[in-house]
Amino acid sequence: MAVDLVLNDAERAAGFEGVVRIKVNGPNAKPISDIWAAFCKSDKDVRKAAESKHVDLIVGLEEVEVKDSLHNRNSGMNEVICKLAAKNNIAVAFSFSKVLHSKSKSLLMGRMMQNVELCRKYKVRMLIASFAETKWDLRSYNELFSFGITLGMTPKEAKDALEIANVILREKKQEKLPAGIRRVR
Repeated sequence: MAVDLVLNDAERAAGFEGVVRIKVNGPNAKPISDIWAAFCKSDKDVRKAAESKHVDLIVGLEEVEVKDSLHNRNSGMNEVICKLAAKNNIAVAFSFSKVLHSKSKSLLMGRMMQNVELCRKYKVRMLIASFAETKWDLRSYNELFSFGITLGMTPKEAKDALEIANVILREKKQEKLPAGIRRVR
């Protein structure tokens, strides 16, 4: 079962301007866990988020650079960021809502495609979610799966990207257990 993440930036993390806590609701609509997402506005914020051990995912890398250079696309991601994200087990998130509301969809999608290639090359975890701000922005599993395929992911990568939120939640539950004890399920 895939978990879709919905934007809830009411609670900002202290000391890190671009990090929000995303609440994941259980079947009884009680928050069961938090995923910490970094929304970066500059290259320095991206680097700081990739170096942090408290960030679970980075959102909106494609919007860091406003203008592309003449010979290459500025997608907000590079080799250094990829290596840091892979080392610190941070996922790169692709937001369907950003594409849906973007003025220049082709530019944003091209940057996302480049980031997918970089994530694949450096084995960085990828996440696809709607990051809906309203109920009209929510998308089904199949639509988000197709979005991943459109970005250049293989079907296995797209499926894994949709289920990575569950993996992050399981890892967070494992961290709370005492040393030497592991939850089996």
